[in-house]
Amino acid sequence: MTLKDEQLAVPSENFEYYIDQYKIKHNQGYADNYHISPTYTSNHILKEQFANHKIETLLDYGVGQATHFTQAKIHEDWGISSWVGYDPAVERFSTKPEGQFDAVLCYDVLEHIPEGSIDYVLQEIFNYSKEVVLLHVGMGPAQAKLPNGENAHITIKPREWWLEKLKQHKKDHHVVYFHKFKL
Repeated sequence: MTLKDEQLAVPSENFEYYIDQYKIKHNQGYADNYHISPTYTSNHILKEQFANHKIETLLDYGVGQATHFTQAKIHEDWGISSWVGYDPAVERFSTKPEGQFDAVLCYDVLEHIPEGSIDYVLQEIFNYSKEVVLLHVGMGPAQAKLPNGENAHITIKPREWWLEKLKQHKKDHHVVYFHKFKL
């Protein structure tokens, strides 16, 4: 089954519930230490990928508090002239962006999405991207817990499962990097 040319996917019934759970976590300082995120540990690889594709505009889908942009200015090192952050659980980044971007970065986000909403989120990510999608997904439990007591990684699936999901959404013109590897 392919979703790339089908009817729009919709979020699951519990999608908003989990956004509320993450709002509470962010208000408690959940994403204050982004220096340990894959965005930082993959900095040199991302910089190379952005340069290779001449990326000028970037959407960070699931940007959290955006400290990697606002404080560390990581986009300057990447040569990105314009970035936009989107995160429905963070008030200042909760407005959905408009238009398309040369690349969409979604690092350490999808495992925080309820399984029934993965197609919805992937469809959004690919629709925002003109050319490049860069994804990194945690495939094991997180150290963090949600306010309801659940593990913060609510969708834990093996690499093969994620690859199949990506194939269902990738359009022919997209270049997709999954865990630094080009699909």
